[in-house]
Amino acid sequence: MSTNLVTTSKPSQEDLDAQIQITTESLVTLAASLPPEYGQKVMTLSTLTRPGIAGMEGRQRVSIPFVQIRQPISNSPQMPEDTKVGELYSTDGRIGDKLIIFPVLSHEVRQKWGEENIDCASPDGITGSKYGACASCPYARFVKGVKTECSRGTAIYGVTEDLSALYRINFLKSSAKAGQNLLKLARPPALWARSFTVSTEKQTANNRHYYTLKTQLTGNRADESMMQVCDALHSFFKAVYDRGKISFEKGLERRALEAKGGGAAGGTVTPDADGVIDFSDNV
Repeated sequence: MSTNLVTTSKPSQEDLDAQIQITTESLVTLAASLPPEYGQKVMTLSTLTRPGIAGMEGRQRVSIPFVQIRQPISNSPQMPEDTKVGELYSTDGRIGDKLIIFPVLSHEVRQKWGEENIDCASPDGITGSKYGACASCPYARFVKGVKTECSRGTAIYGVTEDLSALYRINFLKSSAKAGQNLLKLARPPALWARSFTVSTEKQTANNRHYYTLKTQLTGNRADESMMQVCDALHSFFKAVYDRGKISFEKGLERRALEAKGGGAAGGTVTPDADGVIDFSDNV
């Protein structure tokens, strides 16, 4: 089943909005053709791909919750109160000590921290929010024996094995290897052919304790029904990601015009309290 729009040029915001709507409709149609144990779950899943919340007026967006770790010093107002140190959580609530997902979309991300805030970030590993082209940026250059100031990592969009939730996970800094491990273990015919467990590991450095992400294969393969669901979700995640990049690029253009006109063109990216930036929630 293919849900991709046929376009001859770079998709517009309107094209991507249409793709998101098509995905929701395709999931509803797919639900009717799947075995009963899948059908109702996919119907419920389709509600998570709809932009907006019933009862809220005005322009709304698709929201894909971020998976985060509660660190010993975490103080994000979005963190559920019952989340223990070292556990996973999102804006949807406490997840616990592990999460089993089928990864559906991956892309590179970059992030450079300043003294107290994120100084520059890139949603694609190509262009940064402050320093421009990542390939020529001195902060991204690898020098043996010297710590690279800009962290290169992977963002993963996925669906839980029970089809109850959609998530995005950023594997950055000390968790970057966990993202690389997931990609290395991926096998044809698709990224979502096998499921993974995402959990946390306690680390100690300079008398400081913190937690990093860990990824491991579950040994479960996607059956035909799961493959169809993830195929439809890939179109959805790709449209949300591309939509977010358009908003990001427009933000860069706006700041460039402000700088040219003598305005205050801020380059610092503002994350939440745990340093998370959501480039995709722009629909």
